[in-house]
Amino acid sequence: MQDNRAGPLAAEPIKQVMLLLDCSGGMGGEPMQRMKRLALELLRRLDRDSDQLEDGLLGGGIRAGAAGVLCGLGPVSGPAASLSGAVALVTGLEPGGSSCQLLALRELWERLEGCLAVLMSDGMPGEGPALEREALPEGCRLICVGIPGASGLCSRELSAAATEGYFELLQQEELPKLAAELSARVMSALKAEGVAEATKPPKGNAEPEPGPAAGGDSSEEEIFMAEKMEPETRCDIQLDAGCCYGPFDISAEGCQDLAVLDAGEIAIGCTGRVVQLQLTLKNVCPGRRVALAASLTELDSCSVEQRRGFKMLMLPAHSGSCCQDMQVRGICFLLPEDPGLQCQSRRFRVRIMADYLDCGPLCC
Repeated sequence: MQDNRAGPLAAEPIKQVMLLLDCSGGMGGEPMQRMKRLALELLRRLDRDSDQLEDGLLGGGIRAGAAGVLCGLGPVSGPAASLSGAVALVTGLEPGGSSCQLLALRELWERLEGCLAVLMSDGMPGEGPALEREALPEGCRLICVGIPGASGLCSRELSAAATEGYFELLQQEELPKLAAELSARVMSALKAEGVAEATKPPKGNAEPEPGPAAGGDSSEEEIFMAEKMEPETRCDIQLDAGCCYGPFDISAEGCQDLAVLDAGEIAIGCTGRVVQLQLTLKNVCPGRRVALAASLTELDSCSVEQRRGFKMLMLPAHSGSCCQDMQVRGICFLLPEDPGLQCQSRRFRVRIMADYLDCGPLCC
């Protein structure tokens, strides 16, 4: 008889979430920047909430990705356990044209049926059918985030279409709190999905075998207890970034209109540079994914290269009928500045490597 119980080597169910960002022309300027900042902060929160670590890798069987929304899906990255591709895509998105959120959701559902979608948009109707809950693909789970664009915010359509909750970002100051709330909602929805998946009856209507009787083998009991244990938060290393001065105490007496504090000399701290790369891959074959690597070095005063960063991306295959050029943007390297060297010039050197991940038929 087939054993359908979860054993020590049972694979953790994969739970997928995709961030959909409205790239219509009405989201240009500050709305686009605000939406990007929210998406990046949400990815950072998911990174921490999934496994209590901020290492760029999601835990708990969660896979995340991002995509632009035009008249259907725009550029897509993921879903994957590593967040580097989604971060690069979000950073490089540019507004332009019209959008249709419903067509994008339908196309996403065809690719990744069962994923949780987080749509960030002003809700303004574009080309194609309107966004309505009744028109969503069957089983589609959707969180909507309303962000005012150039023409305002159409919150009624977004809130009516959302199946897992509706949120709004109206002011920049609300962003950190909203990202935390969104991460909690996403984790709750994915957890509920995992529970529902685990309670589905096994295929073929096979009855699962009962657990061991009392006094029997305790290995499964130990596995159960291990799953119930709360993850331990690691606080072995604590660093003071040194970007903050103070605190400085100051008091104002009753009926005193003016209180003066001389804080002395304050230096600008925690500065740095951001090196952002963009490139065009020529004549990329259809149906083949591409592995792209970028390394960054800095030339010191003796023109000796010092390593500064390395990025590896997986670019999705395109579905065109012939070879096409593929533009890649938003590959970012963060370079902190040494104190006292903020105004000095720095020299960098970049190396790019690219190769196909998928090969054609074997020749032998």
